[in-house]
Amino acid sequence: MRTLVLQLDDELIRHAEVYSAKTGKSLAELVGDYLAAFRDEPRRGASLESEPATAAERRAQRQYGLAAEYPGEFVVLVGEEVVHHSADRQSAFAAYDQAFVDFPSGHPVIVDPARRLRRRPVVRGRSLKRSA
Repeated sequence: MRTLVLQLDDELIRHAEVYSAKTGKSLAELVGDYLAAFRDEPRRGASLESEPATAAERRAQRQYGLAAEYPGEFVVLVGEEVVHHSADRQSAFAAYDQAFVDFPSGHPVIVDPARRLRRRPVVRGRSLKRSA
């Protein structure tokens, strides 16, 4: 077994340590699992970069691309349509709730600017609150 030394951003390491504690795996195991995916995946040309594996990952990538046009803002999407963007969290979530009414067949999502920086999944699920 060989040793690998990595230089990573402090925030990334902190998030990895939290995830490590949640999963009960060491950082070395997490990195090893990630790198093993390259070994286990069929070769795609000479590139190590692979396409997202699932439809959800591909959709999240497209959503990040759409939201990138509005840096520092919450972006509400229905499908591939931007229906609202604002730096104000409350107005963004109000627009998100309204999107359930305006687009009953769609699936609204909200992209939080803080999550975008960490490249986390986009989907923010919550149901429309019904008034009694």
